Amino acid sequence: MNKFRTQLAAWLVMILLAAASVSAYPEDGGLAMRHYQWVTEIRDGQWPVWQDEQASPEALESVLAELAVALEYLGRPDVEELALGNSYLHYRVYNIRRDMLQIEARLGRPEQVARQLRHLRHFDVYAGSHAMLRESLPDSVLDHPDVQQELAAWQVLDRVASAEALATPYADDLPAHEKIAGLSRIWAMAREYFVHFDAPPELDWDQAYIEAIDFVLATDSTAGYYRELMRFVARLGDSHSNVYPPEELREHFYARPPIRTQWIGGRVIVTDVFSARLRELGVRVGSEIESIDGEPVAAYARQHVAPFVSASTEQDLKVRKYEYGLLAGPSTRALTLSLRQPDGSLNTVEIERSGYTDVEWPESFRRRQLDGGIEYLSLDSFADGRALEAFNTAWPEIQQAGGLVLDLRNNGGGSSWPGYRILAHLIDEPVVPVASWTRRNDSVRQAASASVQFHPLPVRPIEPIAEERYAGPVVLLTGPRTFSAAEDMAMAFAVSRRGAIIGQTTAGSTGQPLMFHLPGGGMARICAKRDTWPDGTPLVGVGVVPDIEVAPSLSAIKGGRDPVMEAALAWIRERIRGE
Repeated sequence: MNKFRTQLAAWLVMILLAAASVSAYPEDGGLAMRHYQWVTEIRDGQWPVWQDEQASPEALESVLAELAVALEYLGRPDVEELALGNSYLHYRVYNIRRDMLQIEARLGRPEQVARQLRHLRHFDVYAGSHAMLRESLPDSVLDHPDVQQELAAWQVLDRVASAEALATPYADDLPAHEKIAGLSRIWAMAREYFVHFDAPPELDWDQAYIEAIDFVLATDSTAGYYRELMRFVARLGDSHSNVYPPEELREHFYARPPIRTQWIGGRVIVTDVFSARLRELGVRVGSEIESIDGEPVAAYARQHVAPFVSASTEQDLKVRKYEYGLLAGPSTRALTLSLRQPDGSLNTVEIERSGYTDVEWPESFRRRQLDGGIEYLSLDSFADGRALEAFNTAWPEIQQAGGLVLDLRNNGGGSSWPGYRILAHLIDEPVVPVASWTRRNDSVRQAASASVQFHPLPVRPIEPIAEERYAGPVVLLTGPRTFSAAEDMAMAFAVSRRGAIIGQTTAGSTGQPLMFHLPGGGMARICAKRDTWPDGTPLVGVGVVPDIEVAPSLSAIKGGRDPVMEAALAWIRERIRGE
């Protein structure tokens, strides 16, 4: 029984998390949330009773009666209508029925278990849930014909959700029918869920699909096939819509030497070299890459990189063309670079894309105390909890600081939560960080009239942490590599008017990507959530524009200077002097 409860609880928690991901936070106010709180109090009050291993059948019956009251309340027409616009109230029905399912299983009532499974199936069946159910239900319930019949129906929907037949294993070349299936899945998923079709108004997605069929069928390898899929998705013009090749092809597509480059003043400049071996070959900070494999660098990027990268803005496209993708490619193929050195001399070097054993990557989440008691912290990623951990570690010193610089210039995103939590330490009023929409794929409405429909998602304001607030001057540093969740923080920071944003305009792409598998072991994603500024002003396709524009220069790179940091320190010191 312990195994049953643990496994089934784990399965249902996954469902809850999936539902919660529709909106990062529930709304605290409003009539919908008052209904939510009322039924939640009932559910929470019953939780410890039926979680008790020693609970008597009479106690479990009492819990079922209380949960039935909450379920009846949620079925009122006025509450159901509110639940259509509030995912937390909507999924409370699911949560209560999942509790009842577990209790009915403990009581050994297969007919009632089947009844709850039927209700839950009409609500949500996620990929992999059928196997989880079969493993978690006790045999005394599982063997009943009603439960078996219901599980068979679950299996069908599970198969639809997972699309397992399309997730075929890797092969050096895929059969034609798999190539068509993968292309078709991308086309169909985007057609159903993509939220930015109005961004590239010249795009006819259906016509692009028809044209792409011949291209994918003409490929003679899985590598070539995925390259065509990349070209196809790039036509969406969205940085959160991408194709990812199978793991077996990672070194074919993504091997690149440990060099960082940047498009500065119409030239590709080497800004970092992380290998002593490369420095010995003559690859130095401040060098300009004039050509690659004999082609002028701009022409090389235009032909070999740009058609296969997805970007929402020109500044993000430049990052992907001239930084992330410029030197990437097969690990087995070396690169020949023509370099204009800082002293004006020209030399040609051949460098490998991989195999470096002396790489010294820069430290992430760097913290420094600068003159005047100014604290600096680089927040290089929101992909996990390290940024928030770095901030919390530095918090005692930050509280005493004369000023604070938070650097998002190399933050490629992840989850919005760390950035919002950090901002909560800096504000004294609630901040609504974003407005969000997703597609409303209502088949009944589509039957009446074909249309593209959107509906808003609930967004909770960022609440200040009143007892732990930093009141000194704050600067946020941004640039074109500031992407996704990092832009969410930058947008919320701008809305809060808490300080200055200094640097360059951010990448201009955020939202919730929908991931799915492709034939041959790869994956794709389609942006399924449209985020804007709280007043509806577009962010995607634009970016967060800094209050003070400061761009890197070749002379600054050669001199080892950081003009963006210099501007930030000047802004903070001016305010310290004015206090």
